[in-house]
Amino acid sequence: MKHIAKALYFSLLVSCIFPIFFAFAQETNFIYTIKNNRDPFMPLVSPDGYIINLEPQSEISDINLEGIIFDPKGTSFAVINGNVIAENETVGKFKIVGVKKDKIILQNGKKTYIIELIKDKEELK
Repeated sequence: MKHIAKALYFSLLVSCIFPIFFAFAQETNFIYTIKNNRDPFMPLVSPDGYIINLEPQSEISDINLEGIIFDPKGTSFAVINGNVIAENETVGKFKIVGVKKDKIILQNGKKTYIIELIKDKEELK
């Protein structure tokens, strides 16, 4: 009889606690953004055994302007090194202070840089 009472008490306790536990363990959507994070699949050491520089876009030559999404009436974006960046956001040490139709304007401290969008090879001919 004591075993039945213990089993009944245990099942009652479990049936009260588990719903509370699962109420707190609800699934939440997680969206990973790469902004200011390194690629987790990129190696930290080169094949030769040298440590790879992890500071993103530390030089102006590290910035590769791949495209521009220009909206004269709203927010414009630049595609830099595979990431979509809005005006007033930063890329490494550089702040994007302007996105124009065919160029972006970057600032690092008091220095200002202009990077123009390279046209397709077909358009250059």
